[in-house]
Amino acid sequence: MKATRFTILAITAMLSAGLVGCSSQGNQQIDHLTRLQVSRQIIRGKTTSNQVKADLGDPLKVSYRSNGSQQWEYDYTKLHLTTTDFLPFINAVETNARGTRKSLVILFNRHGVVEQYSLTCSKIYKHRGLFN
Repeated sequence: MKATRFTILAITAMLSAGLVGCSSQGNQQIDHLTRLQVSRQIIRGKTTSNQVKADLGDPLKVSYRSNGSQQWEYDYTKLHLTTTDFLPFINAVETNARGTRKSLVILFNRHGVVEQYSLTCSKIYKHRGLFN
């Protein structure tokens, strides 16, 4: 009977660790976008801000310029904890996460039509420790 309780507890702990083993933040619409898909979806001189909003939703950040143009920013970050974070006591002292950050920046002219855009994808590493 004790072995069964231990087995259930171990399975529950592993499932819980799997659920918290990854986190994401931002606009999930851009998670799977590639440069090729963006070039087909956003056309300089043609695509409007209304079309972009319909496809991708609201941007995370909007900047206004003195000439009437706007810059929209979409971000999406996905992190996965490293295997040491699942070891008892070690994760209480430090945590490490690896992942990617994707950013889409679109510049609209004063008429709300795309002038430029840029899609970047960066690898990221986050370390949090008790002593640093």
